[in-house]
Amino acid sequence: LRLAQIDDGCPWGSSPIANNATALTRALETVLVGNSSGARSLSSARGSFRCKVRPYWSAADVSTGSRKMVVYACRYDASNRWILYYDGTNARWTLEVVAAGTTYTAVAAHSPVAMTTYRLGARWCAINSDELAIPGGSMDLFVNGTRGTRGERGADPTEAASASLYLGSDTVETAINGELTDIHFSQVPW
Repeated sequence: LRLAQIDDGCPWGSSPIANNATALTRALETVLVGNSSGARSLSSARGSFRCKVRPYWSAADVSTGSRKMVVYACRYDASNRWILYYDGTNARWTLEVVAAGTTYTAVAAHSPVAMTTYRLGARWCAINSDELAIPGGSMDLFVNGTRGTRGERGADPTEAASASLYLGSDTVETAINGELTDIHFSQVPW
């Protein structure tokens, strides 16, 4: 071990990195997944998502300042997007879909504890079809297998020819500041 850095009282690393020359600042890691019209990673029509998330923060750490701790986001343009995030102000996970400027949400109340792993899941059904005995357009969000409040969307976002799918952050909101593992997207709701 040549160098170890301890961040006293900081739930996630943020202080300068010591080295032999000058101090460095940590940079956000961004994972981008292709989502072009030739091969969609995220289908706006219908699908599902699941992962394990281990936040480095507790609910109280992100309860002010309108923070949105992003799990994934896909922004086609300013009026069409998908985003799954923790809403610290309202203490809940939120699946938000914006289609032609109209926002639809499904939410699951939850108060995460730092360094604890949780299972997140989301599903969205086709607008004009009942699938799995679930009404068309339904959106569900699950935390550790418990469904939150169902949302229903009246339209799908208009997909751009190419738009990156961000994991753990996006270009607008706050990064998750935690670990995402066992990430799965499917074109079929479960």
